[in-house]
Amino acid sequence: GQWQEMDFGGQSIPVGGLAYYISPPSSFSDIWEDPIHALIYVFFVLGSCALFSKTWIEVSGSSPRDVAKQLRDQQMMFKGH
Repeated sequence: GQWQEMDFGGQSIPVGGLAYYISPPSSFSDIWEDPIHALIYVFFVLGSCALFSKTWIEVSGSSPRDVAKQLRDQQMMFKGH
């Protein structure tokens, strides 16, 4: 990616490449000026959250199948089932 040194604070900010697109827009005007960047960032964040939550559910043993098995093992009954 391409990085640019800030005049103050000594920080570098991404100005191109993959790092630019997965970094948040710095202001609302940036969203207006580059909506593609904002959309890619939103999809990246939502996709990352979805992947993490799916992985967490599978690893923690709280998937619907696991919970149903736990309820059957406890002999819990529900109306209609």
